[in-house]
Amino acid sequence: MNEKMISFRDFLKQRLQPLTENLNQTLFNADFLSEVVLLLANYQEEGINLFPVIFMTDKQEDLTKYLAARELIAIGSGPVHRDTFTRAFKHCAPLAEDRLWAVYITVEGASIKYGIFRSDSSPLVPTVYERLRAMTEAESSIVGLTRLGGNFVELRTGSGLKQYINVSGSDEEDYHPGRVIRNFVDGVVRESDDRIKPMLRSFYYRVGMDVMHGSHGSLVGILGKGQKIPDILEDGIHLAPRIDVGKAILSLIDGTEDRDAYLKLYSYTLLLRKLTWMDGITLLDTEGGILAYNCFIKTSALRPQDAIIGGARRRAFEHMQNNVPGLLSGCLYKSQDGHIEFRGLGPGVATS
Repeated sequence: MNEKMISFRDFLKQRLQPLTENLNQTLFNADFLSEVVLLLANYQEEGINLFPVIFMTDKQEDLTKYLAARELIAIGSGPVHRDTFTRAFKHCAPLAEDRLWAVYITVEGASIKYGIFRSDSSPLVPTVYERLRAMTEAESSIVGLTRLGGNFVELRTGSGLKQYINVSGSDEEDYHPGRVIRNFVDGVVRESDDRIKPMLRSFYYRVGMDVMHGSHGSLVGILGKGQKIPDILEDGIHLAPRIDVGKAILSLIDGTEDRDAYLKLYSYTLLLRKLTWMDGITLLDTEGGILAYNCFIKTSALRPQDAIIGGARRRAFEHMQNNVPGLLSGCLYKSQDGHIEFRGLGPGVATS
């Protein structure tokens, strides 16, 4: 008797079928979508995890209309077949892993065309995938896929339908990287000027994605507005004065500075990427300011009875949120293997 192999691909196709019922069946059939999801969920080059963003459509003009796509660069084409989708992914995905470029796949008649397009790189506007998340256009044919973290893929349509797919097998309620980054952003802009809050949110969303997609572990603490750096974190490099990201945004919107303010903000995103990849804790505040980096908890503050299991970064994270309630307004932890958590305001420091 022949035994049928259980295939996760078949299960995934069944779950994606409802998402494709109102879309172009040539392009958006569940077989093609499941192929791209599985390629994306485990995507690596030279052993390094990469995180490209992919958009599929049968109306190429929708990419410009809704996603502000710029400079569409054609890479290749082929028949409407799974192999063409696989080839499109392998040819384009390595070029779009930094979110400045995105992959597009379009159906034109009996053929598929694919390539990459440039997205808006300004640190003060939503990322290209954030634009898709905000869409509820019933006539749009766009489907986007992004790998958020680990083996977690988000699939979303321009009409507002969405599906999260956790290929790793961990409990989705315990591990939702998209929610983690949103909670981190909420925490770091909580007491900022309302005039700049949307732009500051976009700025720190990009920072959060950099942390999540980095090959290094990271630990980021958030202090309340005007709060002094706690004594147990004095072992670090404190910035005096702090880097005032909000002030740079204000100077841009009120016209006192233009190009220099924009370049300053862009350089801040690059600087924060480097700071968060260094050993120790990077400290921000709830107005989006950058306070310190390379901070370590004093050994005298650690209690032997806590017996926290894990590496130094994990132990520091657990100590801050379990043993010193009220010390921080929030704390973002990302392990080198990709797991990410945020603890924010609540009774002590609560799990998000």
